[in-house]
Amino acid sequence: MPNRWQLTVLAVIAVVPAIAAFYFEPPKDLLDILRIFSTSITAVTVAVSAFHFGLWRYLPRLIAPKPDINGTWRVEATSWTAEGEKHPFEGYMFVKQDYFTLSMRQETLLTASELEVENFVLSRAGLFDLWAIYRCEARADQPPDAIKPHYGAMRLRFSHNELNGRFWIDGTIETPDGQRVCGGHLRLYDRKPQFFHNYEEAAVAYQKPPVTKANVLPPTPAPAPAPSSVAQS
Repeated sequence: MPNRWQLTVLAVIAVVPAIAAFYFEPPKDLLDILRIFSTSITAVTVAVSAFHFGLWRYLPRLIAPKPDINGTWRVEATSWTAEGEKHPFEGYMFVKQDYFTLSMRQETLLTASELEVENFVLSRAGLFDLWAIYRCEARADQPPDAIKPHYGAMRLRFSHNELNGRFWIDGTIETPDGQRVCGGHLRLYDRKPQFFHNYEEAAVAYQKPPVTKANVLPPTPAPAPAPSSVAQS
C-alpha cells in the first residue's frame, strides 16, 4: 500500500500537468477538460512505471523505504531436527526485485526452493521483515528422492545489509540419512548485484568451487615412504 509520501508525489505529478494545461491553454469545452485529465493520468502512469521498474532505488527512503535486495546472496543456514540436532548447510539465493514484486529462488547442492507468496512488512522497530511461503524440491539434476517436495515458511529481517531469520517446514522432512528436519536458521549475506542462474554459476562468481561428491571425500593418504636400506659393514 502506498505511504503518504508516495501519495503526495503522485498527487503533485497529477496536478502539475493539469495546472500547466489550464494556464497555457484554458479549456473551452468538455473535450478539452477530458484531454487535461487524460494528460494527468498518463503522467501518473509513466511515473509509477518508472518508479516500479528501477527509479525507486535512487530515491530518498521517505519515498521508497523498501530495501534493495536484488541480486545474488550467499546463504548460511542451519537445519534443526526433531531430535534436537543442528546441521549447517550453505547455498545461494537469487533475487529479482522491483518495488511492488519480488521473486526469490534458493539453491543448495541438492535442493531448489522458490517463493510462492511473499510480503515485506515494516516492523514496529522500523525494520523490514520479509514473510514468505516457499516450496522446496530436489534440483533437476538430482535424484527425485533426494528430498521429499514440501512447503515451508520463513521470516527474514533486513538489517546491516543482511537478511537473518528462521524457516519452518510443514511437518517434518526425513533426509536420506534418517534425520527429521523441522526448521532452522537462515542468513543471507555478501550480496552481489549480478543475478546468477544456478548454484554452480554463483559458486564460480564467489570464487568458491561447487561442492561435489568428488571434493567432499577425504583425500587419499599418501603412501608411506619405503625404508631406506643401510649398508652393513
